[in-house]
Amino acid sequence: YAPAVRPVYMRLPSEDKEEHDEGMVGRLNMSMYGTRDAAANWAAEYGRTLTEAGYVQGKYSPCIFHNSASDTAVMVHGDDFVGIGKPCELAKLRKVLEDKYKFKVEMLSGDSNDTKEVKTLNKIVRWTPNGLELEADPRHAELAIGEQGLEQASACRTAGVKASGNEGR
Repeated sequence: YAPAVRPVYMRLPSEDKEEHDEGMVGRLNMSMYGTRDAAANWAAEYGRTLTEAGYVQGKYSPCIFHNSASDTAVMVHGDDFVGIGKPCELAKLRKVLEDKYKFKVEMLSGDSNDTKEVKTLNKIVRWTPNGLELEADPRHAELAIGEQGLEQASACRTAGVKASGNEGR
C-alpha cells in the first residue's frame, strides 16, 4: 500500500515477460515486500493515514499514535495494528483504515460477540473474567533452545548452580 519514493527497478518475472521484453526491467510504483525501503515507506503511509484522522504520532516511539479527542490509542508493528479505546471510537478507527487498506480485524473484549483470545505481535492475549492475560509465543523459547544446541540439556532451578541431588524434596 505504500508508494515507492525512490526509483526501484526489478527484473521482470518470467511469467510476465512478453515477446520483446528481453533485457527489460520494471520500475516499481508501489513498495514491494523485501525491498530495502519497503518498511520505511509503509510506516510513512500508515503514519499519514492516522495523523490525517486526528491521531498524534509518538515522539519517542513513532509506532504509537493517540487521539486525545476520542481517547483512543493505536500501536503499529509491521502490519499489525492494535487499537485500544471505546467500541464506538474503535469502529471509527476501523472505518478510517478500511477506507484505505484491506485487512482482517479481530475484536478482543468481554462482549459475547467478540473473541476471547487473539494472537498479535507473536503473543497470545486472552480476555478472562479477571482481566487480560499475556502469553509469550512458545516458539521463541524453542528457537532459542535450538539455536544454542540445548535440546537434550537438563533443566536446573537456578542458572549456574550445580544439582545437589536434593532437588524435589
